Amino acid sequence: MDDVHILIVGATGYIGGSVLSKLLSSQENAVRKCEVSALVREEERAEAMAKLGVTPIIFRDLDDVGHLRRVVSEHDVVIDMAPGYHAVASKALIAGLGDRKKRTGKEVFYIQTDGHPTLATARSLAHTPNREVYAQRTTVIGVVEAGLASGVKTYVIMSPTSYGLGSGIYNQLSIQIPILIRAALKAGRAEVIGEGK
Repeated sequence: MDDVHILIVGATGYIGGSVLSKLLSSQENAVRKCEVSALVREEERAEAMAKLGVTPIIFRDLDDVGHLRRVVSEHDVVIDMAPGYHAVASKALIAGLGDRKKRTGKEVFYIQTDGHPTLATARSLAHTPNREVYAQRTTVIGVVEAGLASGVKTYVIMSPTSYGLGSGIYNQLSIQIPILIRAALKAGRAEVIGEGK
């Protein structure tokens, strides 16, 4: 079996760093055989990734879609933990996987964490086109449609909450609880959605 090439997007973030740490420490034989790469913006972080045994790939930003598509076309799996509202980047990543699949005939996979700001159900995403459109919802729908159109197996993980200490080498503290505290202080009370259920 050929080696599986995994690309991590957001490896220096809170969730991405923890996922990368878990991959690197896995004792599963199939995972240990994978070649792991990570997109990074700075040379210093590229050096840190290389020391971990991760192939660093320097990129300008998520708007550099041509570069993203080319990079991804050399990978079998993309785990995207960058901000979940960057539709153009998400579609470029999926397009690159589609290019890989066409060239190799191998199955490819795109996994995106949508983040806890999206409070929705699969039903509301798929069946309520008249609701207010917002960036994360638009991105999720675009990701699903792009995956279907290109034959890329696509998964969106909607994390209900993420907090505590991360295990990555950067951004080890979650920003979720501080954001909720600041919002409660600003409003003068803790706020809930609907009945708070």
